[in-house]
Amino acid sequence: SKRTLNEIAIAGDDTIPTAGNATYTCTAIWSYGESTVATPTWSLSSTAYASIEEDGKVVNKNTTDVDQTVTLTANYTVGDVTKTTIKVITLEKRMLMEIVVNGDETISSGESATYTCTAIWSYGDSTAATPTWSLSSTDYASVDADGNVTNQNSTDNDQTVTLTATYTSNDVTKIATKVITLSKRLLMEVVVNGDETIA
Repeated sequence: SKRTLNEIAIAGDDTIPTAGNATYTCTAIWSYGESTVATPTWSLSSTAYASIEEDGKVVNKNTTDVDQTVTLTANYTVGDVTKTTIKVITLEKRMLMEIVVNGDETISSGESATYTCTAIWSYGDSTAATPTWSLSSTDYASVDADGNVTNQNSTDNDQTVTLTATYTSNDVTKIATKVITLSKRLLMEVVVNGDETIA
């Protein structure tokens, strides 16, 4: 009698590092115990954090701040017999490596500048971050929650101030700083005040 397909099995890594990939294979197990390589149809339970290619290659997209699990499914049909099997894969979270403060090095007297923060993740990708901002001194400048720094036009000498960004992701906190020069105020004109006529 002809051999029949009893089951299939998936082989491959249980965990995929962030921004990494792994290729999975499928084995067909036949009646009488022999096995052969199978070429199934692959699918994932979700493609939010990983992608699947036709050859069974699963790619961790490096887009999650917590470990995720995804279910890999293989469907294999021989004649009128279809077998399905699954494998649960852990997608490791991306890790925050550092942050960088972006913006002008000098702010003219009475002017403002907006600063941004970039988070750099494992494997080198980067995204915009929303940190907590602070200044080393508020004697001559101020900063708001959106990273807008204002030179208060209150010093007769150039001053420097350190802008600090603090950003936390998944219990990892990174700090970055930028030294900003606050240009001194300049005398533009003088005005004489008083009566126009003296009796």
